[in-house]
Parts: sequence; C-alpha cells; structure tokens
Amino acid sequence: MSRASEQAPPVRRSALRRAIARFTALGAQPDEAATASVARRTLLLGGLLMSVGGLIWGAIALSAGRAFASSIPLGYVALTALNYATFARTRDFRRARFVQVFISLALPFLFQWSLGGFESSGVVMLWAMVSIVGALTFSEARETSLWLAVYIALTVISGGIDPYLAAWMDFAPSVAARVGFLVTNVVMVSGIVFGVAIYLNVIRARALRSLERANADNVALNNRLAEEVVERGAQLAELRALQARLGERTEALSRSLAELRATQDELVQREKLAALGQLVAGVAHEVNTPLGVAYTAVTLALERVVALEGALSGAAPSRRQLLELVGGGREALQVAATNAERAASLIANFKRVAVDQASEAEREVELRAYLATVAASLSPLLRGADAELRCEGQPITVLTRPGAIAQVVTNLVQNALLHAFEDDSFRDGRAARVITLRCGPDGEHACIQVVDQGVGMPEELARRVFEPFVTTRRGSGGSGLGMHIVHQQVYEVLGGSLVLDTAPGRGTRVAIRLPLAPRQSAPPAAGN
Repeated sequence: MSRASEQAPPVRRSALRRAIARFTALGAQPDEAATASVARRTLLLGGLLMSVGGLIWGAIALSAGRAFASSIPLGYVALTALNYATFARTRDFRRARFVQVFISLALPFLFQWSLGGFESSGVVMLWAMVSIVGALTFSEARETSLWLAVYIALTVISGGIDPYLAAWMDFAPSVAARVGFLVTNVVMVSGIVFGVAIYLNVIRARALRSLERANADNVALNNRLAEEVVERGAQLAELRALQARLGERTEALSRSLAELRATQDELVQREKLAALGQLVAGVAHEVNTPLGVAYTAVTLALERVVALEGALSGAAPSRRQLLELVGGGREALQVAATNAERAASLIANFKRVAVDQASEAEREVELRAYLATVAASLSPLLRGADAELRCEGQPITVLTRPGAIAQVVTNLVQNALLHAFEDDSFRDGRAARVITLRCGPDGEHACIQVVDQGVGMPEELARRVFEPFVTTRRGSGGSGLGMHIVHQQVYEVLGGSLVLDTAPGRGTRVAIRLPLAPRQSAPPAAGN
C-alpha cells in the first residue's frame, strides 16, 4: 500500500471532524456559557439524526408508491434545514428549539396517519419521542410538561382514529413489512435517544473531570493563599513593628531637628551679636584716639589757664605773656573741640546703626544717606583691614526695616574683608582693597549692590554660600553663618530677593532688590 493511501483515512477523518465542528458551531454566541453550548449542540445533532431518519422513511414511502406520505418525512428534512439556516443567522435559540421540537413532534404523527395507523406504519410515531427528549434537555419544567401533554394527547387521538385510518389510507403492507417497519423505528429511535443520552453522559463526564481538576486547582490555590496569608500576616506584623520603630525614630528625629533649629537660631543670634560686638570694638578703638587727643588738649588748655591765673595774681604780666597764654589755651581747646566732635560723630553713627539692628520697627529711610551712615560706622573695620568702602548711587526713599539692611550690609562687608582679599597682590599692596556700595531705584524696587574686586568664588562654593555653616576658614574663626544671615534677613525680614554674581578672579557682586513698601514673601531655597 502506498504512503498516500495510508494517509488518506486520517485526512478524511480530519475533514469530517472539521465539518462536524462547523455544523455544531451554528448559532453560537460570542460569550456563550458551557450549558447553553451543550443544549445548542444537542438540538443540532438531534435534528440531524432525525433528518437521516426522514430521508430513510421518505425513500421507503416512495418505493411503496405513497408519494403524499413521503412528502412528510422529506418535508421534515427541508423544514429542519430552513430552521437551522435561520438559527445560524439570528442566533435565537429559543425560537429554533421551539420550531424543531414542534415539527419533530407533529410530523411523525402525521406520517403515521398517512400510512394507515399504528400497525401499517410500524408505530412510526415513536420518532416523536426524540422531540420529547429534546424538550427534556435543558428546558424548564413547565415547558417540558406542555410538550409531554401534547405528545400524550396526539397518542390518544391516534389510538382513537386508528380503526378508521387503514380504510381511509388504503395501505395494507405485508406482515413482514410491518415487522420490518416496527424494527426499523424501534432501532433507529432507540439509537437516537440512547445516542443523545450517551453524548450527554460524555459531556457530563468531561464536565465532572473539568470540575475535579478545577476543585484540585482550587484546593492548591487555597493552600497557596493560606500560605500567602500566613506570610502576609508575618510581613504585616513585621511592618507594624517597623512602623512603630520608625515612629519612635521619627519622633526622636523631630526632637533633634527642633533642638538643631533652636541651636541654629541661637548661633545666628550669637553671630549677629558677635558682628555687633566686633563693630563696637572697632568703634571703641576708633573713638579712643580723638578722645585721647581731646583729653591732652584740654589738659594743655587747663595748664594755660593755671599759668594765666598765676600771672594775673602776681606782678602785672606783660601783654605778650598774656597773649601767649590765651593763644595756647585757645589752640588747645580748638583741638579738643575738633576731636570731641569727631568722637561724637562716630558714636552717633554707631548708635543709630546699633539701635536699628536691635529694633525690628519699620520706618521710612532715604536709602543712600542711610547706607552712608552704615559705611561710616564700619570705618574702624575698614581702617584696620586697610580697605576702602565707596558709597555711590541715587537717593531713594523706602519703607523698610533699616536694622535688617544695616545687618545685611555689615555682614557682606565683613565677609568681603575676611575672604575677598586673600590673594598675594592684596597682601603686598599691589592691588587696592576696594568695596563699592551702590543703591538706586529698580522699577518698583530699590536695589542695593555690594561689589568687591577680590578673588571671587568657585562655582561649587557659590551654590552653597548661603547655606548655614558653609565657610572656607573653619579653623580661622569663620562660623559660616554670615551669608546665611544675609539670606535670612533679605527674604524673611525685608521681603526682598538677592542674586550672587561671582567667578574666580573677577570679584563678587551681591545685588539685593527690596520692595518700596513691605510685603510678605516666602523664602526660596538657600543658595538662589
């Protein structure tokens, strides 16, 4: 046998299976349930098997010369094909089942009557039992009861009219033909009924196996879920313990943060007081010189007064002697007055700045004149550092907190004196140590600029210069709070903003923009 002939049967079986699969897929819904699928396929297969019987009985009736009778089983085949075509298009299962059960119940009785009754047809009405089986399958009890009642009623009617049918239909087959008809009907109907029952049992067995597998999967899934629940419970307990520890740690960190902030605020206040103390020390040193000169001049004048008194109390002094004593006293008093006035000016400027820094009250100030006062109070620091502070700009009046402005300018100047002139060219006097203080209007703001021509800052330091405790001279007395205080005062107290422009070798410029009237402004991140 050739290889092609060996492979032919499987091909034919595969084609048959595909044909059966396409046939049993008629009228299927996209989201069809398993029970509905079995009911639909049972209806299709039952009608198909009865159609085979209809073809057989149609052929038998034609061979017996009963053309009218043959039209009934052949008509059943045609009606079944039409019903299935309609079902494939509409997918209306209830209507398709009703039509199929109806014709499967009515036509066998009509066929039996056309053949002359029970005996001559071999009880062909047995085919109607297939419709009852179809009605019993996946139907409601009330609907099934109605079809059963119709079947019983038609059976009773057939028994009542049976004595008259043989004479009316004039069909009297032989005893052998009658027995053959009866055997054919019993065998085929029994085969169809039991075939449907076997098909349903196969489906039931498959469903049971699927259910057993599903139950086994559910048991395994439940076991896994139980294990996961236990594991999740342990994880939850661990998480709660971790949360408790985290809460304790957070509370401890909150306390530490509060203490750190309090310490930082205290350090900032100390830094402010230290800057003020440094300014006091410089002013005190500066005031000592004119006061010492004034004291010496007053002492000299007193000596001239005593000499004049002695000269007047003795012999008559000469005019020349009197003029010398009076002239010397006048010169001494002039020197004393000049130095006393200088000391008074230093003390007044310092007092004004110190009072403003100690007070947070707002008042109107003419900014250029006020900055000149601050610059004058800083002259002792500048003279000690051999530096010059130049004041430039245009007059502008602002309503602000002048003490904060004095604090900012003082810190910027001190920072420049401490860091800007560290290059050798400044140490040996080749380059002048100059700091420029400018002010003027800037739209709806006033602008203050503090500019030095010093060494500048690298980019990394410039980004962090306004953060607390950032300094390049930690071991030389630098606290790293001076520029942080500048940032804090500008944003939080004055409601302004600042911009730092610096680069290594080209100095540093700090531009401060202040509103002409106070306003609330949230501080941005330090270092802006």
